[in-house]
Amino acid sequence: MHLGRKSSLTKHQRTHAQRLREEGKSVSEVARILNTSRMTAWRAMNPVQAVS
Repeated sequence: MHLGRKSSLTKHQRTHAQRLREEGKSVSEVARILNTSRMTAWRAMNPVQAVS
Protein backbone atom coordinates (compact mmCIF):
# COMPACT_ATOMS: atom_id res chain seq x y z
CA MET A 1 0.00 0.00 0.00
CA HIS A 2 1.38 3.38 -1.00
CA LEU A 3 0.58 6.59 0.84
CA GLY A 4 1.50 10.08 -0.21
CA ARG A 5 1.90 12.03 -3.38
CA LYS A 6 2.50 10.35 -6.74
CA SER A 7 6.10 10.53 -7.94
CA SER A 8 6.74 13.20 -10.58
CA LEU A 9 9.35 11.00 -12.30
CA THR A 10 8.93 7.47 -13.56
CA LYS A 11 11.33 4.70 -12.57
CA HIS A 12 12.89 4.97 -16.04
CA GLN A 13 13.45 8.73 -15.60
CA ARG A 14 15.05 8.22 -12.17
CA THR A 15 17.40 5.63 -13.66
CA HIS A 16 18.19 8.01 -16.53
CA ALA A 17 18.95 10.79 -14.02
CA GLN A 18 21.40 8.56 -12.16
CA ARG A 19 23.07 7.56 -15.43
CA LEU A 20 23.42 11.21 -16.48
CA ARG A 21 24.96 12.02 -13.10
CA GLU A 22 27.51 9.23 -13.58
CA GLU A 23 28.37 10.80 -16.94
CA GLY A 24 29.21 14.04 -15.14
CA LYS A 25 26.11 16.12 -15.87
CA SER A 26 25.22 18.81 -13.34
CA VAL A 27 21.95 18.82 -11.42
CA SER A 28 20.75 21.77 -13.52
CA GLU A 29 21.53 19.95 -16.77
CA VAL A 30 19.70 16.81 -15.62
CA ALA A 31 16.69 18.87 -14.53
CA ARG A 32 16.59 20.55 -17.94
CA ILE A 33 16.82 17.21 -19.77
CA LEU A 34 14.03 15.68 -17.64
CA ASN A 35 11.93 18.86 -17.70
CA THR A 36 11.68 19.02 -13.91
CA SER A 37 12.95 21.14 -11.03
CA ARG A 38 16.53 20.98 -9.80
CA MET A 39 15.34 19.65 -6.42
CA THR A 40 13.42 16.79 -8.06
CA ALA A 41 16.46 15.99 -10.21
CA TRP A 42 18.73 16.05 -7.14
CA ARG A 43 16.42 13.65 -5.28
CA ALA A 44 16.37 11.31 -8.29
CA MET A 45 20.16 11.30 -8.47
CA ASN A 46 20.60 10.81 -4.72
CA PRO A 47 18.00 8.26 -3.61
CA VAL A 48 17.48 7.74 0.12
CA GLN A 49 18.90 4.46 1.34
CA ALA A 50 16.57 2.39 3.51
CA VAL A 51 17.80 1.83 7.05
CA SER A 52 17.83 -1.83 8.04
